Order: sequence, then C-alpha cells, then structure tokens
Amino acid sequence: MTKRAGLRYKKSFIEHLHKEFEICKQRVKESGLEEKVEFVKCSKKEIPLPDSIAERVLMANLLHELPYPSEFLSEVKRISKPNAQIILIDWHPVPSPTGPPIEERISEDKALELLENNGFLLMERLNVFPYHYFLIGSISSNRTCNNS
Repeated sequence: MTKRAGLRYKKSFIEHLHKEFEICKQRVKESGLEEKVEFVKCSKKEIPLPDSIAERVLMANLLHELPYPSEFLSEVKRISKPNAQIILIDWHPVPSPTGPPIEERISEDKALELLENNGFLLMERLNVFPYHYFLIGSISSNRTCNNS
C-alpha cells in the first residue's frame, strides 16, 4: 500500500492468516512505508474500523479463506463510504499450479451472489488472470441489499 494525495492507508488482516500478515508487514517495512500503513487485525466476522471510512476495499485471495463470507462482506459494506468501490479477486475453482485446494475455492457466480446479497452492485468483470476472477463493484446507491 502506498500514500496517495496525502492519505494514509489501513491494511486489515483476518486473525488466522498469521503467515500472510507477517509477510505483508515485512514488505511494507522493506518499502519504507511503515509510517504510511496502519495494520488492523480483523476477526472472522468483524472489521474494527469506523462506519463509512473506506473509499475502496481490495479483497485479493481472501474470500475463500473466510468461514463467514456473507458476514464479512456485510462489514465491508458498513465500513465503506457511499459509492465506495470493492475489488474482489479470488481463485477460480479449476486446477492451477498454485493456490488453495479446489474444494475451498468459491466460484465467480457465488462471489457475485455474495456481493449482491450484501448490497454491492457489479460494475465490471475483468478477465485478466488465468486462475482468478476479478470483480469490481460498488455500494448500491440506496445502501440496501440488492437481491434481484
């Protein structure tokens, strides 16, 4: 994460992802960004940040790790500002040279359903990675769930 336009960035981690947390902290340190990045440890269902703080949320290779993905996405919505953007990247459930077991992966259609059921609208679907889907969504304008 970097500092842009005078903004500070918060990096959140799920508490059971200790190895990933330590790797990211080390990369931030090596990049000289320690003063610009604040790490926040999340539980499996809650993000300890105030309401309406995030303009953009990046969830990369995280959805399949969540034991309660719908509850977590509800928290993402809570911390998101109106018209905030969510970028969700995760593994297709297909054989790949690396990545989690196929049975742990969440399909793109299921990810989209989770987003929509938690009040996000799909803005764009990108096909840029062979083993990952890449979804860009935003908060629905009325901030209520879109179940259609």
